[in-house]
Amino acid sequence: MPKYAENTTVSADKSRAEIERTLQRYGATRFMYGWEEDAAVIAFEMEDAFIFNGKNIYETLKENQVES
Repeated sequence: MPKYAENTTVSADKSRAEIERTLQRYGATRFMYGWEEDAAVIAFEMEDAFIFNGKNIYETLKENQVES
């Protein structure tokens, strides 16, 4: 299977910086990223949402909250 964007001329650093600038422009208050050999993650907080790899963690926690 080919690697995603294996033929791009844009560096990973440039792409990450552009993502960070875009999130700031739209009001994100937190940003993080991480990677390992064959995986990467991105997360950010904006308004009342904390997005981790495309999923709103705050909504997930509310949905899974156990009432006592």
